[in-house]
Amino acid sequence: MILTKQQCKTIARAIRKDEPQVTLNRFWKALQDELALSEPKQNKITLTAKDIRRLRDTVINQMGYDPLFDEPSGSRTGVSKQTKHEKTFGESPFASHLLIATGNPSGIRLKSTQIPCPANVFIGIDENDLQLQDISQVILIENGDTFTRWHELALPDVNQNALFVYRGHGTNQTRVKNLLNLLSKTTEKIGFLDPDPEGIKLLDGFNLTSVIIPEFLISSPYPENFINDFCKSGTYNDQINELGRYYRPSSLVLKKVYDKLFDNEWAFTQEAIIANKITLTKIALIDV
Repeated sequence: MILTKQQCKTIARAIRKDEPQVTLNRFWKALQDELALSEPKQNKITLTAKDIRRLRDTVINQMGYDPLFDEPSGSRTGVSKQTKHEKTFGESPFASHLLIATGNPSGIRLKSTQIPCPANVFIGIDENDLQLQDISQVILIENGDTFTRWHELALPDVNQNALFVYRGHGTNQTRVKNLLNLLSKTTEKIGFLDPDPEGIKLLDGFNLTSVIIPEFLISSPYPENFINDFCKSGTYNDQINELGRYYRPSSLVLKKVYDKLFDNEWAFTQEAIIANKITLTKIALIDV
């Protein structure tokens, strides 16, 4: 079994507990079978010292670091001193930047200058350099390919002057959250992420006021041909196993959307939604 970075983190969290115990989902069942871990009781495995040793050895052999201690982090160049898997554990070269774009003819206004932002262009900056008073709408976009096509997106109820922001990973995702917290209460903060269980959880983790989703998630009829051809059942199953079947969003609005995905076992990508011109709608995240 070849481990991913996230799976290594899952192992690290488990073995660092004072009383290490895990729920027997598909990932842990695969590890149990491969490493001969202890037998589960009531769908849980209490990890013994021998189990922990086997898990540590597996990560050490594959990734070159001991999960009982800190995993490699930092720039890819810095991580290369600790492991040969610098692309797995090192930050993206753009991790320290907030990636943004806008259709505003005046470009992006910073505290010290104005930067033009024509179509096909996006800019990496520090969020603290932005002139925040000028921003009335922010559109948070999950996937990099979709973000780079910001000028082609026909999103509902989004004005020309909106600021498009890539949601990022690691450090620059922290920058995104910091930006959203810095914005005025009158700024509309809109999320446009993958319509799948993980996308809903990500939406739930940001300080957003609205979301853009496929209209068929809140109304009918359903685009049956699109669903049959582009629903990613494998992705859905993987995400539900990772999230746990009892996860529910804190927002009632997102809960309704999540339940629709859950009930139908649906998962889609932004790219497929845009490419197939699926009708989108914007809904406010206001619980009543």
